[in-house]
Amino acid sequence: MKKYILLPVLLILITACSKPEQTINNPERIGTEDPKDTENISQVMSSYKLGYMMFPAKMDYRDLDKLVLLERDADNQVIKRVGGMYEAFNEMIGFSYDFSEKIYDEVSHETDRIIVKRSTTDPEIVLPEFVRTYILGEEDKILQKIIDTPEQKDTLDYNYDADGKLSTIISRNTLNPKHIQISLNSSGNLDTLKTFYYDNEMNLEKKVIETFNGYDQAENPIKDLSIFEELFYRSLSTNNYTFYMIMETTYYNGGWKGYSTYREYSLKYDIKGQVMFEE
Repeated sequence: MKKYILLPVLLILITACSKPEQTINNPERIGTEDPKDTENISQVMSSYKLGYMMFPAKMDYRDLDKLVLLERDADNQVIKRVGGMYEAFNEMIGFSYDFSEKIYDEVSHETDRIIVKRSTTDPEIVLPEFVRTYILGEEDKILQKIIDTPEQKDTLDYNYDADGKLSTIISRNTLNPKHIQISLNSSGNLDTLKTFYYDNEMNLEKKVIETFNGYDQAENPIKDLSIFEELFYRSLSTNNYTFYMIMETTYYNGGWKGYSTYREYSLKYDIKGQVMFEE
């Protein structure tokens, strides 16, 4: 049985304390890979459990064992993802996120772009329009991600280092801009991801540092799935992380205070040593 651990830590200025919250027994590589090409990926995923991926903190933990399905065409390109999260209201905790098998993403592959559009077959689910357009460059590297929702319209520019590795993502949103710095280790695995949020005058309002480690030696089967938000972090690495930590600090009332939490994953493998995100 896979193991998921969530521990919060409250940080105020330089004083820190920790307190266990709960233990749950439930639970792309982007840039150098063509997001539409699976020739170099011996393990092609057709499903995965949500609990192995990135999910909102206010998630019903009973949903973490739910299975997301991937439909592919004859060229192994993903054309549909079945199963997704939506914002729901809970009388106990307020707004949270639920999972539904009736939410899906349709994926269109064009010469210079990939378009991902979210929809639902459930008339009782209020699902705002959510369209993501990925602009592709040479070798089908993602150059831009254009986000279009009723509440958010933004363009994210993807920048690469001299080795062709994704290094920064910069938002063009002038009201709430953000900058993301991506650091890989010598093994080609994601080490840290730092996100800086600014106001419209470019004053720093919040910073988030995410750390990844505990990598296995198995091939990463998510390298071609960076177009889906909850799979993006895993898609960046050569192998598969088993430990994730996030530290968030926000400028508030003239000082900084923050919050930290971590997750641990117990991954399962088949007889060939391939990770089984569907188990």
